[in-house]
Amino acid sequence: MGNQNIIVHSGIITDIKNSLIKIKIEVNSACGACSAKKACMASEKSEKILEIHENNQDFTVGENVLVSINSSQGKLAAFYAYLLPFLILLFSIIISQSIFKNEAIAGGISIGLIIVYYTILSLLKDKFNNKFRIKVFKTKDK
Repeated sequence: MGNQNIIVHSGIITDIKNSLIKIKIEVNSACGACSAKKACMASEKSEKILEIHENNQDFTVGENVLVSINSSQGKLAAFYAYLLPFLILLFSIIISQSIFKNEAIAGGISIGLIIVYYTILSLLKDKFNNKFRIKVFKTKDK
């Protein structure tokens, strides 16, 4: 196995149903190490809930865990979740505006295409769950 960068976040298990584990993680913005972060409004933290299918270990609600994903898979996930829909939105606005010459129609078409995109993404959730392997590890602090 070659050099692979791994993205790791700590989290807390919030719910377990069968093999589906919900884990709350705190995501720091990319400017977390910047010396001007206290004065900048772009510096922020947000909480995300991950849903992970895990059959290998016994976990309990409230347990601290680590979640990891290969950085190339993380970048691909970000592409599907953020960049591709942005490009769809951008190009659909440009094309719709040039065809219909009406901003309201162009905006409506663009929003409709984004709704269709995320609906398709939601329908393909199981396929993406198999493609993106997020691993869960117990922490050693007891």
